[in-house]
Amino acid sequence: MMLATVYGSLMHHSAELQALGDASYEAPYNAPPHAPVLYIKPANTFNPFGQALRLSAAHAPIHARACIGLNYRPNQPVAGVETAQDAIKNIVIEDWRIALFCDFSLPHSSFYRPPLRFNALDGSLGLPQASASWSENDLKDQRIETWVNGVCAHRYQTSDWTCSALEQLQRVGEFIAWEAGDVLMLGCPPDAPLVKAGDVVEARMNGQVLTRTVILQEAA
Repeated sequence: MMLATVYGSLMHHSAELQALGDASYEAPYNAPPHAPVLYIKPANTFNPFGQALRLSAAHAPIHARACIGLNYRPNQPVAGVETAQDAIKNIVIEDWRIALFCDFSLPHSSFYRPPLRFNALDGSLGLPQASASWSENDLKDQRIETWVNGVCAHRYQTSDWTCSALEQLQRVGEFIAWEAGDVLMLGCPPDAPLVKAGDVVEARMNGQVLTRTVILQEAA
């Protein structure tokens, strides 16, 4: 899988907005978000399927979030696109591949602007073995699970997203120009499980293991 910039969506799952509650009206924001809220997983976080995430004692435990990601792999320029707005309207699903990532992050309470260090631990993005083609109907009600040591520790349905995958692509595309290899990871509930040294974590979609990471302990 070719990767460039990996973006993660916050506030794209209904449970995230519910968990935020009245805090969304407090300073400095004073209102719930009106546009997609994103974070970035830099290249140092990329961790191939089955490889180890080395976790220091100071960082344990960490959250494990199974997230659907859309990988931009355009085959050719889109005909008739002259402006940014044209590009947004002409998003072609065939230019995007679906994959399942496992996003590890340190626990934190800053929903809108999580400090980079919480999301950018070395090796903290478990990559899938492969990607696949998809249609909008394919993602209407998929079951996404996080398994820890052979036991399902968390699950959610894509039907609980605040908008569809295509709609989220269009909304983010209003302020980001997509480049080949970019990934947009979609929403996950805020109650992702905590994992620790020695755990084997798997991200599954409809029962199929698509991402696996082994967490190893290092000295503090």
